[in-house]
Amino acid sequence: METEKTCENCKFFVPYYIKRRSHFYPVQSGVCENETLRCRDRRKRNPEPCGLWQKEDGEHARGERAAVESALLAMAKHVEEIALILRSQSKDE
Repeated sequence: METEKTCENCKFFVPYYIKRRSHFYPVQSGVCENETLRCRDRRKRNPEPCGLWQKEDGEHARGERAAVESALLAMAKHVEEIALILRSQSKDE
């Protein structure tokens, strides 16, 4: 089955999100990261994809996952350091 060509499933499309309370929700808009488009054409979701549409290859998702994993590892290190500080302070009291 052929993939429907829309901005939302294009390799270059990055959706915008809004924050409500403690959650993020995608909105019906985003930005096209294809640098060959004019700046004003890149800031909207078009009803019809442009001629530059490309199938999502998963590379963007893999890059995001790697960035999240890296951030979580850094956070874990900081949490361990904070725990050590708190333990040493409680022993001093």
